[in-house]
Amino acid sequence: MKHTALILALAATLAGCGSLPGPAPSPQIYLLQPPMPQKTQEPPAPWQVSVAVPSAATALDTDRIALTRNGALDYYADAAWTDNAPKLLESKLVQALEQSGTISGVSSEDDALKADYQLIWNIRAFEAEYASEGAPNVVLDVSVKLATMNDRRVIGTKDFSGSAPAAANDMPAILSAFDSATGQVMSAIASWLLALPAAMDASAMPAAQSGDPATARRVRARSRRGSR
Repeated sequence: MKHTALILALAATLAGCGSLPGPAPSPQIYLLQPPMPQKTQEPPAPWQVSVAVPSAATALDTDRIALTRNGALDYYADAAWTDNAPKLLESKLVQALEQSGTISGVSSEDDALKADYQLIWNIRAFEAEYASEGAPNVVLDVSVKLATMNDRRVIGTKDFSGSAPAAANDMPAILSAFDSATGQVMSAIASWLLALPAAMDASAMPAAQSGDPATARRVRARSRRGSR
């Protein structure tokens, strides 16, 4: 009898507390879809580049979508990218360089293909910044280096920044701002690589000396454009 009473009391307690806690709901997965640069009408640079996975602070090395408010970094609840931010941005830069036609060959670090140069970069900011109670401003700040693969000599280095205000404080508008800020940076990096005459001259010199007239003409033409 005592056992029966105890069981009934426990059942009543559980009913009053509601259902037992279960696993947290899965986050909504969002795509990063920046606009890609227009394909160049110029011949591609006669060298190949490998794009490294960018380094980032631990707080940004995640698939969670970051935000800052009053100097503190946080994340949107129940929202995530399709991959962690460094891998996501690496894939978007490879896609942008391929689509721009800037360089003869583009690969990711994971491809482990032979390349003349490696693009090494660091993510300094990739977040939605709230300055008030309204919609945020999305920023992407990166520092980029281009180095030779054989002796790790740095050919060029530059900081890039993109920003876009969200039209509203909701996820569709915020994601659109992430797309815009990312697209600005991808296009700027592609243009910068195209204007590196030192890298193009050094990498294309063996081809030019090999007696290939078409390659030699491209090297001279690109060098003249870069020196203006």
